[in-house]
Amino acid sequence: LAAGLTPGLSIAVVEGDRVLWKRSSGLADLGTGRPVTEETMFYLASTSKALTALCTAVLAERGALSLDDPLSRFFRDVRLAEGLSADSIRMRDLLTHTHGIDPMGPVSLRVAFTGDYTNQQLLDLLPAHRAAKRGRTFQYSNLGYDLAALALSPSSKGGWKDVVAREVTEPLGMRLTTSSVSRVPEERLAQPHELGPAGFERIPLAKEDANMGPAGGHFAAAGDLARLLLAELNGGQVDGVAVLSPEAIAETQRLQVAQDRDFAGYHRHGWGLGWDLGTYEGDTLIHRFGGFSGYRCHVSFMPRHRIGIVILMNGGDASGSLIDVMATGIYD
Repeated sequence: LAAGLTPGLSIAVVEGDRVLWKRSSGLADLGTGRPVTEETMFYLASTSKALTALCTAVLAERGALSLDDPLSRFFRDVRLAEGLSADSIRMRDLLTHTHGIDPMGPVSLRVAFTGDYTNQQLLDLLPAHRAAKRGRTFQYSNLGYDLAALALSPSSKGGWKDVVAREVTEPLGMRLTTSSVSRVPEERLAQPHELGPAGFERIPLAKEDANMGPAGGHFAAAGDLARLLLAELNGGQVDGVAVLSPEAIAETQRLQVAQDRDFAGYHRHGWGLGWDLGTYEGDTLIHRFGGFSGYRCHVSFMPRHRIGIVILMNGGDASGSLIDVMATGIYD
């Protein structure tokens, strides 16, 4: 903060079955001078994938659906581009980025940016997404999560929001987490900022209820995400209470598909459900980061050491490297 690398930040560190340390500092809004507090809510961007995937795993464990159900089970008359079959693309493939559908196209654009769609329109637009040139190999994108969320609640636009709240965030006691911007009180909103010629400047918030998607569609406080990490580290238990299915938790952390890429000092060797599986200094690091105009989010945990870290910032691109350096400093 003294170096001017982010307007504000909020941190939570968990160890074992408790929140070890929390700190919120800096400003949520440079324009008004409003400070970041423990109740300040930041946009999570792609970290939302961990919540959407966990919700699906919980439903699968209960028998409400199967991760191996094909797309055609949820959408009987769905049409896909040449070379693709709705009978061979499973829910698991959608959540592991191995569905083989080229993500470049109108569906994710409408879900994450314009917000101009109905569920049926998204299905009608699917043939515009060609078969991926890389086939069914791992290819990270938002598209699989957009389609998985349609399957969670096909009858209403944004219905996935209520499902994820009912199955995950509410049972975990994440009271400062929402997928609707309109439900974030002004006094709790971390406003987005980007670094300009004269320093950080507040930029317009590019998210509204309509374009909050399942691949990136939550605002949350750091303490709430600490509760998610406690559940992940303790087989679904939080505060000594069994909240979520341990089998569902284990399924999200299990290696589902291999990947081979480096990101911010971490090597990613696999993907679970909603989580990157990687290593840092030889230790397994399960993580899911998020970035969007004006925001950066780091959520990760080391199962062997039973340590987890949440860091949220409202400094946009300028905070990108800082947030991971801070996390690795805490792990060190």
